[in-house]
Amino acid sequence: MRVRSIVRSTSTSARSTAAVVRSTAAVVGIATAFALGGCGSLPGQSSGEDASDARADGSETAANPATEAATAPPTAGAEAEGTEATETGEPEGTSTSASASDTDDLWADKAKTRSWASDDAIKVDENGNGTIPAASLEADLVDLFTNKFGLKIKETKCDDDMTVDNWEGFLVSCDVIAEDTTYFGTVELVDHRDDMIQYEVMFPGIDEKDLDLKG
Repeated sequence: MRVRSIVRSTSTSARSTAAVVRSTAAVVGIATAFALGGCGSLPGQSSGEDASDARADGSETAANPATEAATAPPTAGAEAEGTEATETGEPEGTSTSASASDTDDLWADKAKTRSWASDDAIKVDENGNGTIPAASLEADLVDLFTNKFGLKIKETKCDDDMTVDNWEGFLVSCDVIAEDTTYFGTVELVDHRDDMIQYEVMFPGIDEKDLDLKG
């Protein structure tokens, strides 16, 4: 009887020890599971969601360089090209002014002089409209070159009467014929005062150094 009691006690202790071992193993398994979960995804979150978030983050990161490139300031080369295009541009009216200046310079060194004239045949009203007869211009040219410049003039010939419009006289061709040469000139109205007019006679084919009319 004593032997049987010892055997039963030993069996009971073994079963208790096995239960403790199983409980310990279960606790270790649960702890391991939590540890692995901390390194990976949170409970309730699948690995697919992690991949989606990673792709979204990657797309956003990839989009930023393009945005920065679009908003980046122009390069020095682009600014230089724009500056060059602006600098090479010409202001409005430059061509017209340059043409007028070139025309003035073209006749700057040509022989020319001015004279005041008055004649009863000159018919110009107070508004500056009328006619200066060719005969009046011819007579005054003879007097001008004979008495002022001491040239021996045979005659002068003007192609037409000068028409005056608002005190602007249209250019008339007038030739001064001397004993040894003929001076081909033009006459233009340049000023007026009371019943007198001032005209300028110029010889486009003669330089002022060859015919001094400064006196």
